[in-house]
Amino acid sequence: MFMSLYLKISLLFAFWCIAVLLYYIPNMGGSGLRLPQNLMTWGVMAALVAAVFHDGLRHRVELRLTASFWYVLGGGFLLSVPLFWTARQEWQSSAVMRVIGIWGAVVFFLCLLQIPLNSKKKRVWLVLLLAASLGQIAFACLQLFYPQAITLVEFNRLLTRPFGIFQQPNLLASFLATGFLISLRLLTTTLQKAFWWLLCISLMLHSAWLVAIQSRIGWLGALAGTLIYGAVYFRRRRFLLALLMAMLSALASWLMLPDAIPVIERAGSNATRLLTLEYTLQMIAERPWLGWGYGSFEHEFIRYAIGSGLRTTMHLSRITHPHNEVLYAWAEGGIIALIGMLLLFFGWLRLASILNKKRTLIPQYLVWVLTLPVVLHTMTEYPLYQSAPHILILLVICRLVIPERDVRQCGNGAGPRILYAIVLVASVATVHFMLSGLQTNSVLTRTERNRLEDFSQQETRVVNTLAQGKRLDYDRHVRLLLDFNESRDVRSLKDFQPWAERYLQVHNDANVYWSLIRVLQIRGDMRNAALYRSAAQFLFPQDDRFK
Repeated sequence: MFMSLYLKISLLFAFWCIAVLLYYIPNMGGSGLRLPQNLMTWGVMAALVAAVFHDGLRHRVELRLTASFWYVLGGGFLLSVPLFWTARQEWQSSAVMRVIGIWGAVVFFLCLLQIPLNSKKKRVWLVLLLAASLGQIAFACLQLFYPQAITLVEFNRLLTRPFGIFQQPNLLASFLATGFLISLRLLTTTLQKAFWWLLCISLMLHSAWLVAIQSRIGWLGALAGTLIYGAVYFRRRRFLLALLMAMLSALASWLMLPDAIPVIERAGSNATRLLTLEYTLQMIAERPWLGWGYGSFEHEFIRYAIGSGLRTTMHLSRITHPHNEVLYAWAEGGIIALIGMLLLFFGWLRLASILNKKRTLIPQYLVWVLTLPVVLHTMTEYPLYQSAPHILILLVICRLVIPERDVRQCGNGAGPRILYAIVLVASVATVHFMLSGLQTNSVLTRTERNRLEDFSQQETRVVNTLAQGKRLDYDRHVRLLLDFNESRDVRSLKDFQPWAERYLQVHNDANVYWSLIRVLQIRGDMRNAALYRSAAQFLFPQDDRFK
């Protein structure tokens, strides 16, 4: 029974690693559910949950839990609580999907705990993760070296570095850093000679591409894991040989770098990050207990910085996140959200500390090292909002760390069966939601690229208005402006003003500011037009429209 469940889950996991993760769907960029890959990955995660809990309900399997899960559950609960005391409804609405995502991750981790995994099965999953990483290297090679990549996968090598399926180079880098550490781990421990040579090639490819992408967080994640492995394996010739191959491959990539990919200038990025960190800490110091409200950071951060004496906004008006997950939770959710983050952090550390007590469990402890690239990435950016695949691999690796002896069965009475049924229904509904969200993305992308000329017709084709509701609402009101430009009928503007005012309570958007100012002027409300122009001048001092 368990073997068949493992096979079903492994096949679906393999399908995601080598097929879904390489399937590009045209889109307009962004994060969260605006990206088709995130919709597909959440759909796969929901399908995995449905398969596991259907099996549990059908065969009356006992619920399996571990001590680490209680940290995850407690952290998820505390991270959800601040949503209820957030002052503005607009902020709450903006943060709801984040809280739902947190609980989606909690349920997925619970799902993974229901699958018994011995060392051989765990190794198979590691190989699948490595295959996923190698697939992204192939995808990056396609982007960089294939002339038709600009039409096939909408990548222009003159504008940015390769980013794989993730549409952001740093996300690709932390993903490849995980693949690099998996290669290093397997290369050091494998006994099969043919597989060893394949791992050598994998290690060198990962090393070369980590240098080529020029991502500091990718380098940091790979280096941190390598140092820990070095402390354990420094006496093994295989490890030293692997390290030498990685260094030579990295050096060769660096020497070829200027000809293949332009070297990135980071001075401006460093200054922006330091200012973001400084003012985020000041915001926390001002409201450490309750925070500023979930969904408020984008709106409140730049205004707080200006009120604190910031002379130039630089790129800060576009900041939506402080580039540190702990500070983000604390700034918006206060001390309760901070405790929730600390619970998750201690649960993650507990995976390492417990497993390191006995020498026989060192192999599982060293699997924990594979989580470092993604975890470190959350301390410098916000990968878990941009990339659902990073959530998936982080939770899968955490599950691989947990030995079977730590998993406890909690009975199969009415309680677990009710839980199985509820989660099964919710997961099936989630699969449908994500699949219909792909159709929504396709429709909106098509009409946006057509400058919304056929929006009224395309809007009727949308079957899921919730998956990308904010995007749909944005397009709908931009279409009102276009209708006014064609008809000059002021009545077409009556719905734009209240929507724009609500939208600007959450987001800093120069185009919406400009459109709102023009609408107010057309409707004769010069006082409010002047107020919004004054606000826009502070937020966007280099925008000539507001001077």
